[in-house]
Amino acid sequence: PALKPMRGIATTYRMVNRPMPTRPSPYVIAVLQPLSAFLEHGNAKALAPVPRAVVCSGTIAAVCARFQAAAEGLLEAERKTESSLKRLNRNRAGEGTPEPGSGGASNTDKMTAQLFLDVQELGRQVFRFDMDPSDMDCYRSLWAAVSPPDQKDVDAALLLG
Repeated sequence: PALKPMRGIATTYRMVNRPMPTRPSPYVIAVLQPLSAFLEHGNAKALAPVPRAVVCSGTIAAVCARFQAAAEGLLEAERKTESSLKRLNRNRAGEGTPEPGSGGASNTDKMTAQLFLDVQELGRQVFRFDMDPSDMDCYRSLWAAVSPPDQKDVDAALLLG
């Protein structure tokens, strides 16, 4: 349920002249709150470090997998939409006419940038559990799925900065 607001990213960036994103989406902060709540209540408070790490890493891996599936689905759907719109515009305008808006960032570019900011914020949230997301295969895979081509390696400095 915490990832449902991700669907709104597509709607946000389909708006005309929407600028490139500069900060993570508000929903990301809440994604790992159930894990925090679990660890702070009842018997979970008394968990030894190793079982606590197992619970955290398993939960974070599941969240990363769902996040990645949702992000990839969102981006794939937008790529298909943009491809169809480009074909329609080309057919309407003729092959020799430049497409409107072809000089700026596409909706897919903006959505990818937003998701990349969101994944960086998720990494910052993971640090709160005394875990380094750059050491987690699931997080590195998620990072690679939404990162720009020039930032495919997880950069801990981006997460800490």
